[in-house]
Amino acid sequence: MVFPGDELIVQLRHISICNGNIVVSIKTTNSYGNKFLTGSAEIKQPTTVYVFMGQGSQEPSMGIDLDNSLSAACVVWDGADTYLLVPYGFFITGIVRGNPK
Repeated sequence: MVFPGDELIVQLRHISICNGNIVVSIKTTNSYGNKFLTGSAEIKQPTTVYVFMGQGSQEPSMGIDLDNSLSAACVVWDGADTYLLVPYGFFITGIVRGNPK
C-alpha cells in the first residue's frame, strides 16, 4: 500500500531494441525497498540521420591521413569510432576510408 507522503523511486532501464523501438523495464519502489510496480514498455524512436559534412564532397578519405600523422587527430577518430560502434555497430573510419556507395 502507498500512503500520502511516501517517497516513490521509479527506475527505467533500457533493456533491448525490438523492431527499432527501445524496450525499457520499469520498477517502482518505496524508500524501504518495497516493490509496487514492475513492467516494460516499447518506445517508438524518432528517425535519426547522421550527416558528416565534407565526406565525399571534395575527395574520398579526406582528413583520414591525419589519423596516421597527428596524435590529436587519432584521438578524435578513435573517439568517433568508439561513440558509434556500441549503439550503432559501425566505425566511421570504415566509411571514410572505404568510401562506400
